[in-house]
Amino acid sequence: MNNDIMRDEQLAADGYVDRKARVQSNLKQFKKTKPTKQMNTEAKETQQFTKQQIKDWRAFERVRSGGRFNMFDPRARQSTGLGGEEYAFCMEHYSALKLAANS
Repeated sequence: MNNDIMRDEQLAADGYVDRKARVQSNLKQFKKTKPTKQMNTEAKETQQFTKQQIKDWRAFERVRSGGRFNMFDPRARQSTGLGGEEYAFCMEHYSALKLAANS
């Protein structure tokens, strides 16, 4: 029991608990807006992406499909090699980019 308390204190000191809570909070917000099939179709018809944006999405997808990181984890962004804006763009437009990359 004492070891559990020490481990929890160490995790808190390392900031792990705060990061985990922040990731879980971000995940809850992200899950609130799920794209529908109709939204995917509309995005495919209305959005044009540059070759660079699709290339960035492929870098994002390589890390995501690897399953090593939660995509809200800062280490996931570092693994993609993308900047903050490009990474956020891939997260926000994931479904539409996926359709554009596969068409």
